[in-house]
Amino acid sequence: MIAVTGTRNNASLSVDFDATSCRTSIGRDTGSGDTGGGSGGNNTGPVPAPNNLAGSPGTNSINLTWSDNSNNEDSFTLQRSAPGGSWVTIATPGANTTSYNDSSLSPNSTYYYTMHAKNSTNTSAWSSTITVQTLDVWLNRSD
Repeated sequence: MIAVTGTRNNASLSVDFDATSCRTSIGRDTGSGDTGGGSGGNNTGPVPAPNNLAGSPGTNSINLTWSDNSNNEDSFTLQRSAPGGSWVTIATPGANTTSYNDSSLSPNSTYYYTMHAKNSTNTSAWSSTITVQTLDVWLNRSD
């Protein structure tokens, strides 16, 4: 899937291999100007994208961390996909958050993650997409 999102001055191009749908664009620009369709916060202006998204796997969870590059976000949107699956929003952490624990995952499974920041007038570009595989349950046995 290929998706082009954003505003005239802040567009991003995403190419998702093996996806069955594009990433959702809730809260993204509607194409009617230079401002996004954000969801009710106090901050305004262009929002830099988060970067350095990383994941540390457990058997049934992945701890995600990132760098918050903005000082005017109201929240972040974290999305996850599995191979051949659709992108779904899994969390909307608040401003200045730099980690999230994604739990109730299947052992020895691959997941893809991406995210963006948003405020009341704009949404950043998507971060890079990362791939993380949960640990095999047999690797964590103590016998």
